[in-house]
Amino acid sequence: MAVVSLDLDGTLVTCPEPRERSFEHARDEADLSVPLPPVEPYRSAFHESLLGRFPERAPDAPVRRRALRRAFESAGTAVSDADIAAFADAYRRRRLDRLIPMDGAEALLDALSATHAVVVVTNGPAELQREKLDRTGLTARVDALAVAGCCGTAKPDPTLFEIAFERAGESMASAVHVGDARFDVEGAIAAGLDPIFLRPGPVPEWLPADVPTCRSLDAVRRLILDDSPHSASG
Repeated sequence: MAVVSLDLDGTLVTCPEPRERSFEHARDEADLSVPLPPVEPYRSAFHESLLGRFPERAPDAPVRRRALRRAFESAGTAVSDADIAAFADAYRRRRLDRLIPMDGAEALLDALSATHAVVVVTNGPAELQREKLDRTGLTARVDALAVAGCCGTAKPDPTLFEIAFERAGESMASAVHVGDARFDVEGAIAAGLDPIFLRPGPVPEWLPADVPTCRSLDAVRRLILDDSPHSASG
């Protein structure tokens, strides 16, 4: 195996602070006195807003502002453009300030570096995903990066994987992809990669029976490097 592909959010990096708390902080920093928007409508609107900017480059600021506006509107709250911008900027800073590597991320990438190329394939906005790698000190451990917001396509479309491997100058044969979402598994299969599903909780019903599940990145490392034949559930 020459290449390991990995998702970013929820696989290599995470913000452990609940989004509700980040919203509270953003409201305080922006000095607003409005009800907070609900989190789930914001998350759905963010994804839809990102996809709506394809195939053009999709920076995160307009995507986030549009998503927040829709989330506020879903709660029946009228917020000015200036207040949306202030809230969005404060929220972005807060999430990045609280961002940390996932447990085992640095050890996994360091262990792979001697024998594998590492590519990151992520569905996020253009510049934000690279900033996440920089903030967490993982940039130097990654050989190539494909970001949906820059590439104009998102997982599960196999094209995003193809872009990452082309940038790394590597073949997709006998490669694996590690991710924590359904579009990681389905995208990897569509691209001809062997998926590894990262999930600390129960295995979802939609997951194919032959896809290995790892509960931690340490288990991913053992599985890929063949340290333990029974490591997939560890």
